[in-house]
Amino acid sequence: MTELLIISSLAIAITLFYASYLDIKQRRVPFVTWIPAIVVAGALVIIFYYLNYGQYAGIGILQFSILPFIIALVLLFLDWAYTVYIKKVDSSELDRKILAETYISWFLLSIPSSVLVFSYFTGYINFFSIFALISFIFCIFLELISVMHLWGGADSTAMIIISSTIPFFPVVPLWGYPEVTFFFPMSVMLNAVLLNLSVPVGLFIYNVLKKNRAPLKYMFIGYPVPGKDITDHFGYIIEEFEENGDQIERKFLKFSSSIGRMVSGKRRMYTQDFRNNPSEYKKELELYKKAGSVWISFGVPFIIPILAGFLFTFFIGDIFSLLLQIAGVV
Repeated sequence: MTELLIISSLAIAITLFYASYLDIKQRRVPFVTWIPAIVVAGALVIIFYYLNYGQYAGIGILQFSILPFIIALVLLFLDWAYTVYIKKVDSSELDRKILAETYISWFLLSIPSSVLVFSYFTGYINFFSIFALISFIFCIFLELISVMHLWGGADSTAMIIISSTIPFFPVVPLWGYPEVTFFFPMSVMLNAVLLNLSVPVGLFIYNVLKKNRAPLKYMFIGYPVPGKDITDHFGYIIEEFEENGDQIERKFLKFSSSIGRMVSGKRRMYTQDFRNNPSEYKKELELYKKAGSVWISFGVPFIIPILAGFLFTFFIGDIFSLLLQIAGVV
C-alpha cells in the first residue's frame, strides 16, 4: 500500500519546489499553493489508513472517509467561537477565504484524529493507529512552534502536511530504515535542521576569506552588505544603529532580544520591508547609508531546508540516526 504514499510524496515534493521558488522570489507563499498537495495527499492517506486500519476495525469506507471532514468542521466552529467571543475579533473580518483556509488547516489535523476516534469507539488498535497517534501529537507540536512565532507560516504548513499525510517511510531509503527517528516527518524535520546547520559554517568561512570582522557568533549567522544597497539583499538586520551628533553608534542585536521579539509576535527588521515601504523606513535607510555597511543574517527561507530534508529522507535516509551509529550509540 506504500504506493499511495509514494504518489503523495511526489505531489508534496512538486509543491515544495514551487513553494521554495515563491519564497525566494517573493518571500511569501500564498496558502493556495498548498491546496493541490493537500487534496492529493489528504485523499490518499485516508485511503491508506482505511486499507490498513479501517477495514480491519469493521468500519465502512463511507464512515471512515467522512469523519475527518466532520471533525474539521467542529474544530472550525470552535476556532471561530474562540476568535469572536474570546479574542473579541469582529466576525465581519473573518471572510470566506480566511474561514476556508482555517478549515483546510484543521482538516490536516483531523486525518490522524479520525483514526484515534475510531480506535476509541471500536477498541481496535494496531500498528497504523499507533502511528496516527504519533502523527497527531507531532502536528500539535508543530502548531505550537508556529503559535510561538518560531518559524514562518509556510514552514509550519509544509511540515504539518508532511506529518499528517506521510506518517511512514514510503520506500526503504539508501541507508535503510532509521532505528531512532522511525517517524518519517520527524526524520524530515531533523534532516532539514541538520542540513541548515551547514549554512553557518559556510558563512564563517566566507567572512574569514573576505576579512569581515564581528564578534565570533555573528560570523556564523550573518555578513555585511553596503548600507546604500541594503534593499538589494535578503535577510534580517542584526545590528542596531543610533546617531549621536556626527557619530554613528552601532551594536549587534542579542540573540535573546531577537527570539523575544519572535515569541511576542513582533517582526524583526527585514530588508524586504525597506524595499516594499521605503518611505516608512526613511530614517533607518539614511542611517544605514551613513554607517557604510550593515550586518544582516542569511535570508534563505527554511522552506528550502525542508525541501532538502524531505528529498534526503526519502532517498537517502536519516542523518541523525547515522551520526548516532557512527558514535556507537545505536
